[in-house]
Amino acid sequence: MTAIRIFHIATLVLLAAYGALAFHRPVLGSVVYWAFWLAYVGLVLGAYRRQKWCMKLSVTPPLLVFLLTAPNVAYNFWAFISGHPLYQDSPGTIVIVGIMALCLTLPSALVLGAYWANRRQVFGGA
Repeated sequence: MTAIRIFHIATLVLLAAYGALAFHRPVLGSVVYWAFWLAYVGLVLGAYRRQKWCMKLSVTPPLLVFLLTAPNVAYNFWAFISGHPLYQDSPGTIVIVGIMALCLTLPSALVLGAYWANRRQVFGGA
């Protein structure tokens, strides 16, 4: 259970870093992103206060982030390795994809892995 909490904090920090990098002007997408981040903070704080329902619900934000970013990251890494024309013209594009993978996809996958390892404690009875 400690691993879940540690990975949640790391994920929150990296999501905030990514949000700060991506925030160049206030648009609806930025507002939605930061509202999502604040809701995730609330769930993690509840999980730290040993609220069982917060611990169960706090798997949802990393799951959503992973499901929304993993296909894009996987496709772009495949395109880079296979020599797609996009990466022939602009090889620096993979750096942006790498930042997205390190700030969004990888931390979310680590949280999901920690939940999987502790699934009986978190989602089990009582």
